[in-house]
Amino acid sequence: MTVDKRRRAQEVFQLLCRTLDNRSWKYTKNENNLSVSLSVVGNDLPMRMNIFVEAERELVSAYTGQDFSVSEEKCVPFCMGVCAINNHLIDGSFDFDVLKRTVIYRLIVSYHDATVGTEIFDYLIDCSTATVDDVNHTMKAYVDGQINYDEYIEKMQA
Repeated sequence: MTVDKRRRAQEVFQLLCRTLDNRSWKYTKNENNLSVSLSVVGNDLPMRMNIFVEAERELVSAYTGQDFSVSEEKCVPFCMGVCAINNHLIDGSFDFDVLKRTVIYRLIVSYHDATVGTEIFDYLIDCSTATVDDVNHTMKAYVDGQINYDEYIEKMQA
């Protein structure tokens, strides 16, 4: 990695932290790997968000996780719903970790040759939380057995 890429990544990271400070959000930062971790509460369920500034690839990546896991017997049907929602998303995607049986929402933006302002972080945070908030209750309801597979798929396609 070049010195310029590392310097630029540190500038982007500092702007990320200032953006969170301006929102008066509590977060944990790791200056060594240029990342922050925070908890966000949407309309119904809490979310864990980790944001990384990737110096080498000149990316800012936001990963928003859920506080539930999927039982082994529901993994395949659950993934069908994840595929259904991903077909409708304009930006970002839901990813399912088969080993951990957990789902995250991933949104990545590039800052290569770009002027970076707080808007990039506002977008990452707001888009991620809104997208997850739109479907997390449906995902959890299916995992908890509150809705059946057909209801789950119908809601994920809506």
